[in-house]
Amino acid sequence: MKKAIFIITFSLCLNGALFANSTSNTYIHYAEIPHAERWQEEHPGELPIWLTEEEKLHLDEIGKDFLHTLEPPAPVRQPAEFDPMQGVLIRYPLGISTAIIAEMAEDVIVYCVVSSYSQTAAYNTLNNGGVNMDNVEFLIADTDTYWIRDYGPWFIFNGNNEPGITDFIYNRPRPDDNAIPSFCATYFGINLYSMGLTATGGNYMTDGHGISVSTDLIWDENLGLTHDEIDTLVED
Repeated sequence: MKKAIFIITFSLCLNGALFANSTSNTYIHYAEIPHAERWQEEHPGELPIWLTEEEKLHLDEIGKDFLHTLEPPAPVRQPAEFDPMQGVLIRYPLGISTAIIAEMAEDVIVYCVVSSYSQTAAYNTLNNGGVNMDNVEFLIADTDTYWIRDYGPWFIFNGNNEPGITDFIYNRPRPDDNAIPSFCATYFGINLYSMGLTATGGNYMTDGHGISVSTDLIWDENLGLTHDEIDTLVED
């Protein structure tokens, strides 16, 4: 059985967030961000999951480098999050504990996205945390944040039962993060299929049997598309 690679990242519970709107160059304020200042004090050097004040000035950069590709041969199936997997994808510096990573590395390959200048630190952190380093592969690439669950690749199987990656437009002006799906397709030697939809992985779940769920944020972030056009993009 062909298996999928899943994306693991730190989950931060928020009572609402700020989300980009790439069509109107505005942002939608769903609720106040609780404890935002404290979070940033506790995570120096890291960008939060919400938009920073500086990023709100660069919303027009979202999707500017988007490239159309051929569609995958139908029918397309996306593995469910509970399907068998061959590995998990994380990013260093970490947003999850080494204890969790050590547990995962006992059963699957841990693919760690890390910059070239941080690879030694990543190795030492994982090794000192008791991670089975025989089951760790480093993917050398720059990133903006550790929210890889949001910007990482969506894996699919096309109509020929070949694995591939669907690349959406990440809803943040974070170009290094947005480039990771394309980088992963090259690294794993599989096809990349672009989808002209602004989205985030944290707002998408699927059961692997043709049913997927997103909140109506997907409508708000794609005001240039009708609801039917969005449905068609996802179904195709």
